[in-house]
Order: sequence, then structure tokens, then C-alpha cells
Amino acid sequence: MGYSEPVSRRHRLDPAIGAMLARRRRQLGWSYRQAGHRTGISYGMLAMMERGQRAPSIIVATLLARAYRLTEADTAWLLSGALADVGRDWPGRA
Repeated sequence: MGYSEPVSRRHRLDPAIGAMLARRRRQLGWSYRQAGHRTGISYGMLAMMERGQRAPSIIVATLLARAYRLTEADTAWLLSGALADVGRDWPGRA
């Protein structure tokens, strides 16, 4: 595949970033379903990101940062764990 790490590891999010997302969602008083509705991201994907099981695409990370009103530092941190060539960012997606 050309990647230095196995795909499963490459697609994981730093658990500390996931914990930050969970903390912010709770600060906003949102359930997974409410956060999903407000971001357009499935609540299952939100839960996997919070547990560090899935890294978001850059588009998804940007949607989260805006909806969660993350600080500039937290947005940069989230984007540092985002993947440019998966999901909504996949180049073959029409």
C-alpha cells in the first residue's frame, strides 16, 4: 500500500485527542445523537473517534472543530490526527 504503518494503526486517533472531543461534547451538553445531528457525522463514528478507534478525515475533523467550537490549538491538534485520503476526503469519491 505504500504506507509505513499498517492501515489499522494509521486509521486510529490519539486517545488523548479522542478524550478532548468527548470532554468538549459533554461540555456542550450533547449526546452522541445530538452531536451527530449537529455535525452530520454518524454517532457511531463520533463514539469511535472519542475512543481513539478511528481517525477522522480532514473534512470530518473540520466539521467537528466548527460544530464543537474548538479553540485554535485544539483544532490544530485534531487536524494533526486527521487523514487526508480517507472517507469524505478519498480522491476516488465522486
